[in-house]
Amino acid sequence: MDVIAGLRRSVQLYPDKVAAMEGDKSWTYAEFDKRTQRLANALTDLGLKKGDQVSILMLNGHRYLESYYGVIRAGMRVVPMNIRLAPPEIAYILENSESEAFIVDDAFAPLAVAVRQAAPALKHLIHAGSNLKVDDPGLFLSYETLLEQASDSFDDAKIGLQDEDLAGIFYTGGTTAKSKGVMLTQRNLVTNAYHLILGAANPQDGMVYNQTAVYLHAAPMFHLADTAVTFAMTAAAGTHSFIPFFEPKKVLETIQAHKVTNVTLVPTMINMMINTPGFEDYDLSTLKYIGYGASPIAPELLKQALKTFKGTCFA
Repeated sequence: MDVIAGLRRSVQLYPDKVAAMEGDKSWTYAEFDKRTQRLANALTDLGLKKGDQVSILMLNGHRYLESYYGVIRAGMRVVPMNIRLAPPEIAYILENSESEAFIVDDAFAPLAVAVRQAAPALKHLIHAGSNLKVDDPGLFLSYETLLEQASDSFDDAKIGLQDEDLAGIFYTGGTTAKSKGVMLTQRNLVTNAYHLILGAANPQDGMVYNQTAVYLHAAPMFHLADTAVTFAMTAAAGTHSFIPFFEPKKVLETIQAHKVTNVTLVPTMINMMINTPGFEDYDLSTLKYIGYGASPIAPELLKQALKTFKGTCFA
């Protein structure tokens, strides 16, 4: 039972199906799989080995999805970071997790430069973006260059992932003390994903997470609520859609453009969306399921949302 088994299944059954969409670009399951294999090989070529930690600090995007699978595929542990943390908190997590590589995008490359000295184990800064704006770009390895130079064939059997192998370290919010790293195994992540697939159903359309589903990553991808859906959607051969971060208008535009069927939101996000000027002008007819949580939803807001999102199941 390991995370990569779900990806292998989807590649075997639906190699030409779209796995990910971002803006006007898309990648099939076969293409996505090859990119994760290249990343696994690239990290290994850098000298990282099974059991090492790789931290991730990025906005939502297809490279975030690839990083989850590429790191875990190589037998390493992902350490996703909250994008709202202050530099000292980022430095603490890098040091506490003993991360050896740090994958960042355009938004967080400058922060990576500022905190790198606080993490003695950190050997590699990897820039997964297109516009690197730092004083010393030589500090970074290019994510895309690493993938271009790496083999697209990775021997999963060589790593031999086991149920109890650690897959990731997910740091808590640290509201009463310093953040603590919650260690989740392959079994933890897979079981959570499969429970989501089996337990989430729309009364009108049956299973929510399947090969016809299009899930919009509007919630932050570092959060375990979104991570559960990440692994569920991939194992079910659904399609991932991305926006960098939550913006009500951008969510509505992407639902319409990508024919999104599923999304995870918090009540505040739902309230912002239904009160967006011009809401009624968007075609949201494909949206079948809104998962919500993190805080209680006011009964009046839920009633308004059910009336506004016609035919959409809330759970």
